[in-house]
Amino acid sequence: MRDNLPISTSGNTRQCRQCKDIPSMVKGLTTVVESQQTEIRLLKEENETLTRLILEQKNKLDGISDNHECTTMAQSASKKDIVDEDVGIIKNNRRPTILLGDSMVKDINERGLQDTKVKCLPGAKISDARQQLQDAKVEEFDALILHIGTNNCTSQEKLQEGIKDYKKLVADVKSRAPNTELFLSTVCNREDKTQNNNRVDLLNKEIRVIAEKENCELIENNNSREDKDTTLLTGKGLHLSKSGTRKLLQNMNSKRQIIRPKKQIGNHGNEHPSHPSENRRATRENQRHTRLNRPTHSRGSSGTGRRCHFCGEQNHVKNNCKHGKPIHCFSCNGTGHKAHMGLCKM
Repeated sequence: MRDNLPISTSGNTRQCRQCKDIPSMVKGLTTVVESQQTEIRLLKEENETLTRLILEQKNKLDGISDNHECTTMAQSASKKDIVDEDVGIIKNNRRPTILLGDSMVKDINERGLQDTKVKCLPGAKISDARQQLQDAKVEEFDALILHIGTNNCTSQEKLQEGIKDYKKLVADVKSRAPNTELFLSTVCNREDKTQNNNRVDLLNKEIRVIAEKENCELIENNNSREDKDTTLLTGKGLHLSKSGTRKLLQNMNSKRQIIRPKKQIGNHGNEHPSHPSENRRATRENQRHTRLNRPTHSRGSSGTGRRCHFCGEQNHVKNNCKHGKPIHCFSCNGTGHKAHMGLCKM
């Protein structure tokens, strides 16, 4: 077998032909690897360049989309500049109204109001309302209705402090929001203690003076003293009842329209739209009346007195006949009638 191997006899070392080719093969593979590495480096550089271009294009598209969004918002805002037929004002030109008060306004529901936000501060004094308005952006509102001061009438010291805070509050609002219309609502009467009610009168006098001095709109609230027939206060004589809250809203609405007007029905001219339950009840009554007055006919009867061609009865026609085919008379052996009908042909 040695004689069959391709062995070189030159030199002292005996190598086969395949071993001689290994260095050249390694050199060729090294060249291929180096070329592949060069291609990978070039691809990385090209990838970085493309990534940079993509980021630049994305930034441009973001800027275009922002401009398009601003344009769309401007167009939608211009479309909203329409006259509300029920209110008679231009919606975009009227900013919302804010109603700030103590627990006397806790039962006011915003759903029945028109462009009005209610901010209730239970147990708050005038100083608390002033702090609340300092943190709020009053200039964004078209009008501010202020109903505060009930909790400052529990003692003489709190009353004097409240009067000072009330003056500072009005001055702050006037300086910060000169375009916001300010409405001062007098404090409602109290029936829990006589001394507290007397302090309410003193505070209301100061509120009237401040309103005249600062050129503010005044909302007068007379509840328990003038209206003895209506219970406008709860059992404890401090908070407003439902009727009292309703009258408070009416007093505010007389100076500033905050109650949403009721829509009229154009077809019938009704001032107040009917309740959905009333509409359903009327529909059921109409359906019942129609069903009762519907003319009744026997099954298959045409109303002309024609007889069934299969059995001779008048309460149906042959299509609804239970026999399904002409029957035979027992008397004359004829078809299409029965013996007791007297239709036999003699």
